[in-house]
Amino acid sequence: MIITSQKPLEEIKRAVAPFGRLALIGCGGCASVCQTGGTKQVEELARRLDDKEIVFTFQIEEPCDHRVLTRELARIEDRLAQVDAVLVLACGIGVQLIGASIDKPVLTGLDTIFPGAVIHSGKFLQSCGACAQCLLNSTAAICPRTLCPKGIAEGPCSEKVDERCPVYPEETCVWIRISDKLEKAGTPSSDFLPLDWAARSVRRKHPVPSDQQ
Repeated sequence: MIITSQKPLEEIKRAVAPFGRLALIGCGGCASVCQTGGTKQVEELARRLDDKEIVFTFQIEEPCDHRVLTRELARIEDRLAQVDAVLVLACGIGVQLIGASIDKPVLTGLDTIFPGAVIHSGKFLQSCGACAQCLLNSTAAICPRTLCPKGIAEGPCSEKVDERCPVYPEETCVWIRISDKLEKAGTPSSDFLPLDWAARSVRRKHPVPSDQQ
């Protein structure tokens, strides 16, 4: 799940200021769950942009999927020709893919925050950093790289107090949680390889092209 939040209305208005006729496109996937880009949020934003001509609004289930996006954009090709710009309520991935797919200015109404878990309506937790170097098999399915506020991936820091995180004292140190789960499962602890930052400094693709392996 990609977690998003809607930009302040004034920021959105500044972005669309040069354009008179707009289309608003929402995301029926993650942004809909986050209540930032569903049908209701698209229609509400259209009403609040009362100084603009909203030619049409549209919902795409997965604008981050090029196959879905190509099919859905073909359905609104004629209507897209009538607008000056497209305002998208989707994560940065969806916005960029739409921008690469149509010959119109494409703007975003959302900020992309993190990949995370849905705890309940309106509450989300970042639990994965999408590092492509997963160590969950060694850490009792708990990611210390993401859940430790210091990003420590080799064990607890020396600043913890009574098994509490020094940054978030109301929380148990993530490494204590890992240790307790490993002990309860009877799983031996193991060494943890440090994150290869060099591998993250370039744009990632999957599968990796053969000439980059």
